[in-house]
Amino acid sequence: MENVRGYLESEALGDNAVHGTVELSFPDPLQKTGLKNFSLVPFVFYDIAYLKTIDPQAGQNSTSTIDGTGAGIRGSFMTNFEYEVDWAVAMQPTARIPRDDERIYFKVKANL
Repeated sequence: MENVRGYLESEALGDNAVHGTVELSFPDPLQKTGLKNFSLVPFVFYDIAYLKTIDPQAGQNSTSTIDGTGAGIRGSFMTNFEYEVDWAVAMQPTARIPRDDERIYFKVKANL
């Protein structure tokens, strides 16, 4: 979830990289319901990374680009817990991931 969503974490490797994310969040649809211990923020995203290998092995590309897009929700519950669920689609094929491959990511964090 901290890299390009839609791919396995080690799907593309390089010595140098540039990673970017564009995200558009929407207002919490539950905000007007009066629920004080639960929030839900929907969002859409686009992730991209450009990687460069300084001294590639024979047959290895010196550069690669992967990008993914999708949607998700994040929020909090019971004051001390945060969550995030992402649905992501790989935009570029790799050796193990075909184009349009889908993944779901889930994270829960406790702030004690």
